[in-house]
Amino acid sequence: SVVYVGSTLDGDRDLWKVTWDGDEVKRLTKGNQRPSRLHWNTDGKSINFLGRGGSIKQASADSGKVSGLPFSTRIRIDPKARQLQVFDEAWRTMGQRFYDPAMHGVDWEAMRAKYRPLAEVAVTYSEFSNIVNRMLGELNSSHLGFRGGGPDGVDESSGELGLVLAPPDGQPGRTVVDVVPDGPAATAAASIQVGERLMAIDDEPLDDDARIYQLLRDRVRDRVRLKVQAQPELRRVHRRGDHGRNVRVAGEEREVIVRPISTGALGNLLYEDWVRANQERVDELSGGRLGYLHVRSMSTPQLERFEQELYSVAHGRDGLLIDVRNNGGGWTTDYMLAMLMVKSHATTVPRGGGPGYPQGRRPLYAWSKPVATLCNQYSFSNAEIFSHSMQTLGRGQVIGMETAGGVISTGGTRLMDGSWLRLPFRGWWSDGTGKNMEGNGAVPDHVVPMNPDDERSGSDPQLETAVRVLLDELGAAAGGSTLR
Repeated sequence: SVVYVGSTLDGDRDLWKVTWDGDEVKRLTKGNQRPSRLHWNTDGKSINFLGRGGSIKQASADSGKVSGLPFSTRIRIDPKARQLQVFDEAWRTMGQRFYDPAMHGVDWEAMRAKYRPLAEVAVTYSEFSNIVNRMLGELNSSHLGFRGGGPDGVDESSGELGLVLAPPDGQPGRTVVDVVPDGPAATAAASIQVGERLMAIDDEPLDDDARIYQLLRDRVRDRVRLKVQAQPELRRVHRRGDHGRNVRVAGEEREVIVRPISTGALGNLLYEDWVRANQERVDELSGGRLGYLHVRSMSTPQLERFEQELYSVAHGRDGLLIDVRNNGGGWTTDYMLAMLMVKSHATTVPRGGGPGYPQGRRPLYAWSKPVATLCNQYSFSNAEIFSHSMQTLGRGQVIGMETAGGVISTGGTRLMDGSWLRLPFRGWWSDGTGKNMEGNGAVPDHVVPMNPDDERSGSDPQLETAVRVLLDELGAAAGGSTLR
């Protein structure tokens, strides 16, 4: 008696032939065929299976020789019937798996009766998706939604030069008012300076009607020629991350070659520039006593960065500001708390050294000195949980604006047509207040609004308040006073 089975060896899954007593073990296929759903062919001499990527294949039961089995069929789809089926799946699945069995007080049967007739007459899939999402919106919940299975349209990208340009002023070209650090225009080869004027992109002159993003469409990483003209010195427009670069004065016109980057890459550069500026500002305001770090998301890469910066940024400081503003969430709060809530049980003193404790004995780097947390209305989900936890555990004061109030553990499922239904399945209640964090954001100990004028001028009253609060705490702990 012989058994045919799919099995994995050295990372490759293939078809194997094994006798019932194990005396013969033979690998029939090679190349990581990944066979599944094995069926004997009607000839009894070969095995049909689904291979890698869902292709249908056939292997000889003796030699293991693999051949493809061409297959095609026609499926007749009734769009209206399919829409109703998907609608019913979405409604039923949400009703069975939503974290609150009371459905946030919504009569879920009534929602089906209200929206199903609209779903039946929807003309386009986009319209149908909108109807499903309106039904889900009746739950007044975060972390849910419906996304159709098909493409939404053509995705075009535009290159970014790393320049901030003044609005058109009726003259040829556009004046450079800022250069993004480490961006394409800031390279040594280009070295475009604030005060110069961008005159042309690939010989296309920039006049009042020129659409720069059209000229840079699909040009990411391509060689692009810029014509730059020096102008009389221009007063720099202040922006966060101002590092005081020199301004070039009147001179020759020149041509430079740059390679534009994507919008996402530009966003990363602007982010790092913003963090550096905040670190410099905290260092200045605190006289070097406080460290500052920003947590961009509650994800594994950012968790690793958090642990690194507890040493590289915070080591030797008296206190630490942890900023979770504009953080979209994730899952890492408890890992961060594991580094911030360590209690000492001993002090070690090596010969000739000072008192301390070996970090190598701890699974994670630890920070036990005072901290303060910054959050705002754009702190979401796990970033809110972190803000709540700092207050609940008494680990430090929170400064900024009330968070979004969107805290639910979420997952999702595919529906019949490949669409995706996001499913909130687990609620979070604060041990500090007893409240459901969904709909109840973390309220800072010090509420500090920030308006567009602050953004435009480069000031940050939330950061400045956090520095004062933590310095006050350090002063009180030391029995002294701090400067205001």
